[in-house]
Amino acid sequence: MLTLFDAGSPRVGIAAFAVRGLDSDVLAAALSAEYGIGVRDGMFCAHPLTRRLLRNAGGGELPGTAVRASIGLGTTTEHVDRLVAAVRRLAADGPEWTYERRDGRPGPSPDPRVFD
Repeated sequence: MLTLFDAGSPRVGIAAFAVRGLDSDVLAAALSAEYGIGVRDGMFCAHPLTRRLLRNAGGGELPGTAVRASIGLGTTTEHVDRLVAAVRRLAADGPEWTYERRDGRPGPSPDPRVFD
């Protein structure tokens, strides 16, 4: 978890994180494609802050960008548990599918999903 504040500080419904050894855009693509979970990846229009958070959390061991999950009014405990379990699984084992870059963004290849 990337943070500037201690555990006693007030919280908002946003969590930014990175996984060692896994590019953040691939992590976001895998969360979406394999688990149906939408997150944002990148620098979040806060480049200096995101760089500082990544540097403070692990320096060169982390990717140069992060993933952000937002919790809203419709988010349930089950949604959060599913996100945590998916990130834990991806951090331990990596994506189940193969990802290749198209137009600069990773996507599953081949894409086994069926779209109606």
